[in-house]
Amino acid sequence: MPLYLVETVTMFKHQYVIDAFESDHANDTVVMNEAVELHQDYLTETIVSTREITKADYKKLCKDAINGHLGEQMINVIDYKNNTVSRTDHSSNVDSLGI
Repeated sequence: MPLYLVETVTMFKHQYVIDAFESDHANDTVVMNEAVELHQDYLTETIVSTREITKADYKKLCKDAINGHLGEQMINVIDYKNNTVSRTDHSSNVDSLGI
């Protein structure tokens, strides 16, 4: 099976409580990353692109990825027969990544 890179953007709502003379000062405090977050809520994840990649592309991505050291363990495999997704059996589509 081919490999696909799916890129997403995740959105959260953050809340801060700031004691300030005016709202612009409160906003500046958040923009400058000086405020401590009170709470956050996950809102959504949006797919921004999907493209087929080669095994060589995947190896390059792993070099810059936070979990790239895990190599082929990070590839999600759709098991169409059992209607599941796992990261346990990658031999059928990444048999020789060499990561």
